[in-house]
Amino acid sequence: MDDIFLLRFLRTRKFDLDSSIELLKNYYEMKRINEDISGINFATIQPLFAKRISIVLKERDSEGRKILYLRAGMWDANEFSYGELMMAAFYMMEEITRSEETQKNGVIAILDNGGMGWKQTAKIVHHLPFKKIGKLVPFFQGSFPARFKAIHVINAPYVFDMVYAAVKVFLKDKLRKRIIVHGDNIASLHKYVKPEILPRSLGGVLTIENAEDTQLMTDMLNREEYYKNMTKYGFR
Repeated sequence: MDDIFLLRFLRTRKFDLDSSIELLKNYYEMKRINEDISGINFATIQPLFAKRISIVLKERDSEGRKILYLRAGMWDANEFSYGELMMAAFYMMEEITRSEETQKNGVIAILDNGGMGWKQTAKIVHHLPFKKIGKLVPFFQGSFPARFKAIHVINAPYVFDMVYAAVKVFLKDKLRKRIIVHGDNIASLHKYVKPEILPRSLGGVLTIENAEDTQLMTDMLNREEYYKNMTKYGFR
């Protein structure tokens, strides 16, 4: 382990040592029970990155928070597995939180379901059994060294309400209040994130290529051996 890795846990828990150790243990337990993120194989997820299904935006929001943009509406379950989708998001978050500025200011996520039709929704429901959805909760709540400040949901399909109703009973009040559902109201999202830093798909002014933090993605892919080495650690 290196200092950058461990500092994430300390800063997330405001340098409370006991709480930081608890978070570290939870992190490894989360990886143990989630086989999709317990290993690493960038070769299998590079095509997913190339299609920009999940990206990190180049600019931070007005409070200095990094923005993870998840384009769920572009996911074709016949092309990329749920496990590949999770692996991609997990290692993007690993790379995002290496930054001291992000460790201090936090992260927000934008979940965009735009373009998701009936057939695609049915496939996603089929590939996302409830037990897998349940395993997502610790990632946002108490098991990953990041300060999740907001999760914005845009263009939510009809099935979202059903899934969210089942999941939110496991969420602490603090996280529930940070999940903001905008329907298809892009203007509502812009009250929180300025359109000047957003891609056109979110009502912004940038192309998706110009909105993306390509340097962060390059750094992450170049660090594959580092991340492989980090999988050797854990608690027994």
